[in-house]
Amino acid sequence: MADFTMSNGDEITFDLDKITFKEWQELKNPAFAQKEEFDIISKVTGLDIEKMIEENMTMGEYKRIFKKMINKISNPLSDPN
Repeated sequence: MADFTMSNGDEITFDLDKITFKEWQELKNPAFAQKEEFDIISKVTGLDIEKMIEENMTMGEYKRIFKKMINKISNPLSDPN
């Protein structure tokens, strides 16, 4: 079951085993560099950041993906697996 469905219909399942606890801690830091944020999101979602930029992903969709990802990381036990 997908964790997020993009506006183009693509489904994303977040793979939390792709990032470390340290990366998660850094991601929560407001001073964290945007490139590293993109790298982490790419790891967890499987999305190609360059493709996201080229296809002009809207800020709203990016924020929704980010919010859903953070919610899943913050509440991993809600996943029955």
